Amino acid sequence: MWFDHYRVPRISLLAKYSSIESGSGEYVKPPNSKLSYGTMVLIRASLVGYARIGLSKAVTIATRYSAIRRQFVDKDSPKKMGKLVVETPVLDYSMQQYRLFPIIAAAYACHFTSKEMMRLYYLNIKNMASGNFSLLADVHASSSGLKSLTTTMAAASIEECRRACGGHGFSSFSGLPLMLQDYGMWPTMRSSHVLTMSFVLISTNFNCRLDVQLYFYSTQCYLGGRQLHDHPADGTLSLQVFP
Repeated sequence: MWFDHYRVPRISLLAKYSSIESGSGEYVKPPNSKLSYGTMVLIRASLVGYARIGLSKAVTIATRYSAIRRQFVDKDSPKKMGKLVVETPVLDYSMQQYRLFPIIAAAYACHFTSKEMMRLYYLNIKNMASGNFSLLADVHASSSGLKSLTTTMAAASIEECRRACGGHGFSSFSGLPLMLQDYGMWPTMRSSHVLTMSFVLISTNFNCRLDVQLYFYSTQCYLGGRQLHDHPADGTLSLQVFP
C-alpha cells in the first residue's frame, strides 16, 4: 500500500492519548511517554499465565508417568503387591522427587502470580481512564520481569519433565516434545528475556536510589528540625522547616 500526499482525517489517526490540534496541526504528546507500551504490557502479563499452563501440563504428565512407571527392586525395602515383590515406582526415588516437586511448586506460584499480574494490569487500566498514571511504571517493570522469569522457567521445566520421563519423554506420544517446541520460543517473544530484565534493572535501580535518597533526607530532616513535605517522581525532595 502506497500513499502519496493523502490527507488522513484526525479521527482516523488511531492515537488514543496523543492528538493533532485542529487548525494549527500541532502535535500533542501523550501525558506519559510509556503509554504506547499498553499492548505490549498486556501480552507480557498474559504470557505469565500461559507459562503457568505449560508448567502445569508438563509436570502433570511427568508426575503421572513417574507414578506408574516402575524400575528396579529395592533390596533393602522391596515393594510388594500382595505376596509378589514388584519393582519400585520411579516417583518413589528421591532424585525423581527432587526433579519434579519444585516444578509442581513453581506451577502453583506462577498460577497465583499470573492472577495478581492481571489484577494489577486491569487496575492500572482503570486508573489511566481517570487520568491516574501512578501504576504505569510498576506494571511495565513487573510484567517485563515476570514475563522473562516465568517463560524461561517454563521452557527449562518442560525440558526437565521430558528428561524425567526417560526415553518415553522423547516420544511425541507423551506430548512433551511438541509442548517444548511451543513454549521454547516464549523467552524471546515480545523482546528477549535479557532485554526485559534490563528494564527491571533500570526501574529497580531508580527506585533504590529514590528510597536511599528519601531515607537520608528524612534523617537529615529529623535531626535538623525540618519536615519532609513532598517527593515528586523525579527524585527531588521538598523540605519545609518546622515553625
